[in-house]
Amino acid sequence: MGLAIAFAVAGGIVTSLVSAASGREPSIIGSMAVLVGVIAYVWQTRVMVNRVTGVPDMAKSAFAMLASGLMTALVAAGWRLGGMAEPVPDVSLASLALLVWLGGIAIAASTVLWYAAGRMIGVTVTSMHHNLVPFYVIAMTTLTGVAVTPQHLIGAVLVIAGAVLAQVPLGPRAQVKATGP
Repeated sequence: MGLAIAFAVAGGIVTSLVSAASGREPSIIGSMAVLVGVIAYVWQTRVMVNRVTGVPDMAKSAFAMLASGLMTALVAAGWRLGGMAEPVPDVSLASLALLVWLGGIAIAASTVLWYAAGRMIGVTVTSMHHNLVPFYVIAMTTLTGVAVTPQHLIGAVLVIAGAVLAQVPLGPRAQVKATGP
């Protein structure tokens, strides 16, 4: 399992270094924040699916969005009070439309579907979606004209190799039999 995690992390690093102008990761704090965010997201999904039963997926999604909105507001207020950020509100029609699209449709609807998938096929299988992120990034950057490099492909292959290796039962894990849902 450690080797699988090492492959996945190495693949993420290799892939992200392609776009760094200096050849090194520009923000270790940002990278760690993304890692913590993904772990927290999968953990809260597991809690919502396995422990909060009998509550509709839409209600779970609304609660998750409310909690994340409150946490974001607290961080923004802290940055503002600390003098690190000056708020620049944008209440244009385009910005409000984007807010409705991102919050109400893209995030809310996908979260409802995410919880439903976690409930139906299990959180572990559902979370394997995150292992495809390098491919999504490569596909999206090609749409903006960025060339796919061998380094992109090597990084993506390392991540997928880690995901596949994590699914192969080795050693004591091979003796464990799967039980029902």
